[in-house]
Amino acid sequence: MGDLLIYGGLLALVGVLGWFFFGRGKPGGGARTGEDAALETLVEKARAQALRGAILAVTDQDAVDGLDLTPLGEVWVTRDAGFDATNALARAAAAKHREARVVTGVRQTMTAKGMEWRGLAQAARPRDYRLMPAKAQGVLPVLVDGSNVVNWERNAGLSEVANLNILKAVVNILRGERREVQVICDASIGHVLAGRFMNSGMLWEALGKPKGVQVTVIEKGQIADQALIDKALKTGAEIVTNDLYRDHPAAAFLHYRRGWSGYGRVGLLDLRKGD
Repeated sequence: MGDLLIYGGLLALVGVLGWFFFGRGKPGGGARTGEDAALETLVEKARAQALRGAILAVTDQDAVDGLDLTPLGEVWVTRDAGFDATNALARAAAAKHREARVVTGVRQTMTAKGMEWRGLAQAARPRDYRLMPAKAQGVLPVLVDGSNVVNWERNAGLSEVANLNILKAVVNILRGERREVQVICDASIGHVLAGRFMNSGMLWEALGKPKGVQVTVIEKGQIADQALIDKALKTGAEIVTNDLYRDHPAAAFLHYRRGWSGYGRVGLLDLRKGD
């Protein structure tokens, strides 16, 4: 009996060690695959993009036009000489300080490890109060930039075409969170997806007629980005998009939720509390 107990204990130990060394990479205990690694890389890129999007400016100046700044702390990164570390410094600032919106006083110093980029992460508020979104009142709908979402895989280099299924998945994720969803798209969305015009009702049907989801296809000649930004400014609602809207100054202080799609999976990152 004692030998059986010892033998059973050894088997259990071997099982634990096998899981530790070979089975941790994949939910459910399976071994890590190349696709798992590719998916992890995709998600990390989405997180990096979200961090970069939070920073409005990286400058060697001590001030930024139109903004009131509040110092948060120094940040730095080290890269090879000749490498432009602007984006890396921005990501470092956003990762360390959730309220960081700019990095000022950037300077470069050569060290034994490489070129050190150092600057001051600062919170920022626009002097023009109209550029600040309204404070949320009650439970707000989530605005979805449909024209951007359908292109997540194409923009990531994983596909050559837009994909309506990505938008379907995002809508379902938000509905699963019990959020009210409003999808807004450019007038060209139908041509991008199906080679023909689609109005709001037709796109809603193509999405599977999701209950309680409002779908708006903007009229030709108008810009969906502007409609999303205007609505978010007035209500304080967040926007699901990977677009940085750098060509829209009014979008700088809105609340964004970023996402990713690839390898049969779609996901949304958490809303940054500092956004």
